[in-house]
Amino acid sequence: MNKKNKKPQHIIKHMFDRGYASFTSKPYTRNVRGAKVIIATPPRKANLLEQKEWERGYNTAYFNQLKKVKMNESRRRSKEVHAVK
Repeated sequence: MNKKNKKPQHIIKHMFDRGYASFTSKPYTRNVRGAKVIIATPPRKANLLEQKEWERGYNTAYFNQLKKVKMNESRRRSKEVHAVK
C-alpha cells in the first residue's frame, strides 16, 4: 500500500463522526419557494477521502433514523388496527 495515499485512522474517524453529527444535530436549513430544504455539505477544505467518510457518516445517521421511524410507525399502526375498544 502506498504511504502517500494512506490517511491516519483518527482523521478518517473524525470525518465520519462529523458527518454523523451533521445529521443528528440541528441541520442548516433554508426556505426555497416555501419549502424547507436541508443543506448538508462536507467541509470544503477536506480532500476526496475525507469527503467520502463524511458522507458515509451522514448516510449512516440517516439510515439509523429511518430504521427507528419505520419501527415506531409499524408499532403505532398495529396499536390502531388491533386496539380493543
